[in-house]
Amino acid sequence: MDCQIAKCDERYSQFVQIALLVLALLLPIPLTAQPPIELYARLPELSEPKLSPDGEHVAVEMSYQGSRVLVVRDIFSSEPRAIVQPGEVELHDFEWVSNDRLVLHVRAIGWRPWNGRHFEYTRLLSVDKDGGNVVQFKMRPNQNGDYMSQPHIVSRLPDDPDHVLAVLNDAYGRFLFPEVVRVNVRTGYGKLVQRNVRDIYEWVADSKGRLRIGVSVADKGGQYRASKATIYHRATEDEEWEIVHQADFLSAQMMHPIGFDPSNDAVLLVTSSELDGTSLTEDIPVIHRLDLQKGELIGEYKDERALAVEAMVKESLGIARASVTSRSDDDKRMIVTTYSDVDPHEYYLYQRDENRISPLGSTYPGLKHTSLAPMLSVEYRARDGRPIPGFLTLPLDVEGKPPLVVFPHGGPWTRDDDMGRDHWGFDNYVQFFASRGYAVFQPQFRGSTGLGVEHLEAGYGEWGMAIQDDITDGVRWLIAEGKVDPERICIYGANFGGYAAAMGAVKTPKLYRCAITENGVLDLKRFINSAKYYVFSEANRAMWNDREDIEMASPYHLYNQIEVPILVIASDKNTLIPWVEHSKRFHKRLLEHDIESDLLVLEGGDHWRTNEAHELQKLQAIISFLNRHIGN
Repeated sequence: MDCQIAKCDERYSQFVQIALLVLALLLPIPLTAQPPIELYARLPELSEPKLSPDGEHVAVEMSYQGSRVLVVRDIFSSEPRAIVQPGEVELHDFEWVSNDRLVLHVRAIGWRPWNGRHFEYTRLLSVDKDGGNVVQFKMRPNQNGDYMSQPHIVSRLPDDPDHVLAVLNDAYGRFLFPEVVRVNVRTGYGKLVQRNVRDIYEWVADSKGRLRIGVSVADKGGQYRASKATIYHRATEDEEWEIVHQADFLSAQMMHPIGFDPSNDAVLLVTSSELDGTSLTEDIPVIHRLDLQKGELIGEYKDERALAVEAMVKESLGIARASVTSRSDDDKRMIVTTYSDVDPHEYYLYQRDENRISPLGSTYPGLKHTSLAPMLSVEYRARDGRPIPGFLTLPLDVEGKPPLVVFPHGGPWTRDDDMGRDHWGFDNYVQFFASRGYAVFQPQFRGSTGLGVEHLEAGYGEWGMAIQDDITDGVRWLIAEGKVDPERICIYGANFGGYAAAMGAVKTPKLYRCAITENGVLDLKRFINSAKYYVFSEANRAMWNDREDIEMASPYHLYNQIEVPILVIASDKNTLIPWVEHSKRFHKRLLEHDIESDLLVLEGGDHWRTNEAHELQKLQAIISFLNRHIGN
């Protein structure tokens, strides 16, 4: 969907189609000794099932004909009540706002002619659980004719099923300073209930739907700089906002509010993997309680009921991980997801009164009964002595030392921990490479999140330098340990990982036989000069390299050091690495200097892995490239 904002917005009333059909799920492909590539390229068969507040219905995202749809059904029925098909746009998220009504977050890509960039934006729709009465939440354009890019629900107002609190608009003329609207979910119209004050960019409501927490990252001039994070609190909606906590945005003391303790409405829940750090194999962040009167941490919060259910499910099923992901208001029904490194996510319904669990479905049913390769936790020392954790996945039934795919993650820093590090567990890309006889190495280099603030801060300003050395040192450690074939190593990554892959070819051309960069930041000078377009630009600048030495860490400028073939992959509508020109210009420069390079442009592709046809096209190109250069 590539159109200007006004035209796109006119079409939002037309892009949802409702079908009361039985969903024809794709049957698993019959397995051979080597599972077909299509099994790994598929979108998850189902994901994120959520219970209605009364626990009588479940809604779940499912893959149907290569796109995402929302299926709603009664909890004890296999027949769908409704299938919601977004049509031209993508279903990004959804949530129940009452027992009868859901809100859908749908995502599309537009074009801003004034800066020549694609941008991603979301709209909110509400729909009955039976698929009828679709309405769009009304939004107000700003002075440029633009709309808030990421509207969202602040509270579902549990005592008022016809209304929600939502962020739909910024304060007029002030980008990223949102106001809060009380919206009728049956008409889409709302009334302003909270103007922007204190330059707050994020609002948090208590269990009754009262706005009592706000977070600001603006400087004294009212600019959105992300240099300091200030948490404001008020005891009631009639009182003034008071500072309860303030810290540098990039410090260990920076905290992020997520809600209130359900057993003590006066205590804020905060979470930050940077606050204490977590272990490499634990994905559950530490949640702390903050005394709102003293502004001090008063201990860790634990959801004892959920923890008991998770322990029971793990013991009953003999599975490594279990997590409650959705629950009814009375906690009598919960949805639990289970997974391990060799088990794709499975979803179960837990019923407390019967003390029973029932299966709901699997993300990758076609791979459930295949032999998947274990993901091993490893640790090595970087050249300066820093311990670097990582994951190593070795292919099954391979004689001798296998070829290696080095697979650095994206980020490297992000407020979303899922994007700033790798996690132990099933990964369809890792398992695909292993199924083809390749070992996979995922180093958690300095700058990765979730491993403590000190490890994070050690990566600031170290793009292409200490970060790259951490990756190199890990590969050399594997060679010294005799784990992999030193003559058959390729490095592949996406986004920041794509940058690291290209820099690996630059800095260590004798270590790798090939490199694959996907949506990589390849012209670092151009990227940093565009910083004004990025959210948290002040924070990002602290993590990027100094401008004075930027060309010394930019693959585009260091092309003459590359000696190995490079596969360049780019999505032409990627909004986070906003110029496909990064990839095209890099590829052209390589060819002009007789460096072997292939280019794959995914037409209509965005930043996310949401297009099944693109996933298949990409994996086919990657495995062909790997087989040609480091395969058996």
